[in-house]
Amino acid sequence: MIGEPMVGSPIARLYRDPSLEDELSQLARDTFGEPLVLDRVNGDVRLRVGDPGVEPPNFRWPSVEYANAVRDLTPLSEQGDGLKSFFGLALNVIANSAQILLIDEPEAFLHPSQAKALGRWLGQQAVGRDLQIIVATHDKDFVLGLVGAAEQADLSLVRLTRDGSATHATTIRHDKITATWNDAVLRYSNVLQGLFHSRVVITEADADCRFYGAVLDQLGNEEGMRPLVDDTLFVPGGGKQGIPAMAKALADLRVETFAIVDFDTLNNKRVLSAIVDAVGGSWSDKLQNLYVVVTNAVNATKGGLWDSLKKQGLAAMPPGDVYRAATDLLNALQEMRVLVVPVGEMEGLDRSIGLEKSAWVNAMLADNRHITCAEARSLLSPLLREVENSVRPAAPTTESDLPFS
Repeated sequence: MIGEPMVGSPIARLYRDPSLEDELSQLARDTFGEPLVLDRVNGDVRLRVGDPGVEPPNFRWPSVEYANAVRDLTPLSEQGDGLKSFFGLALNVIANSAQILLIDEPEAFLHPSQAKALGRWLGQQAVGRDLQIIVATHDKDFVLGLVGAAEQADLSLVRLTRDGSATHATTIRHDKITATWNDAVLRYSNVLQGLFHSRVVITEADADCRFYGAVLDQLGNEEGMRPLVDDTLFVPGGGKQGIPAMAKALADLRVETFAIVDFDTLNNKRVLSAIVDAVGGSWSDKLQNLYVVVTNAVNATKGGLWDSLKKQGLAAMPPGDVYRAATDLLNALQEMRVLVVPVGEMEGLDRSIGLEKSAWVNAMLADNRHITCAEARSLLSPLLREVENSVRPAAPTTESDLPFS
């Protein structure tokens, strides 16, 4: 492909049409910071990397100066695998007359920014050249590049998941992809990275992700479930109010989703019920009855208890029937994949550290307390049980879920 041209080959088309060479060279400059030049003058037609620094002559009378300058450039064939792979693919797209391209793992050997640029460029080429491109990939950056071009390209994703010996293919349609991408909050999160994980856990903030991720790592190591824990992604929701939209986007992408929220989320039924629905649960009569018992008792307390509950969780609940109802409510929410911090908030898991948010997390991790924090381990242990007995979320009616044995 990169050596001597043959009639009809991509290199031959590049040789005959300098505008194609210019297009490929500009792509190289934009992506790698160096142009490409087609060596037409040294008897071995090939692509070289760099700028010869000499103006191209009339090729009926090529100059020795230009020929020597081009000859001194490094051939593309002697570059790293990333450059060769990238431009071998790009050359076939630019200088090929095929209308359908099948591409396997195009991001191989590329840095994240280059994989993203390649995905964006392929999406643009599909539109500009009226191509149908079918790509197999495991790279989130490549997918982000593709999705970034989705407003122009008619993009669909097919997500393959394994369930025992069966493979499930789920089609995610263009409208759902663009709806996620057009939401700025979701676009600049790592929610689309969830496509490459079996499940996602959404927390209120980035600091929560760091701490809970460390605790789950430890539990996975102890229980011999390291590979399964590695397949779990923690994503910050930007506050409890942001969790429903993010969870809904993940549901549209057919990713199993959980949420971890502070205790004061119980003070907002609209947000709490939206989270339950978004992660694939339902606001059942059981949940409603328990919620009414708890919130009526709290609201009836003189001065209210919500400030204390935010800091202390169950410990601030009135004893007796109300406490039991609150415990049952948290257990019922857990069954719906919503884990409520029973001690109020993350910092309540260890009050011996008088810090908040990221500073608290840094101190806990530095002292290895994520390994010994019993409350945190108890909060996250249901995730391991859910891994072992995972139930796929019900498929939306607009999606396809086709099993292949």
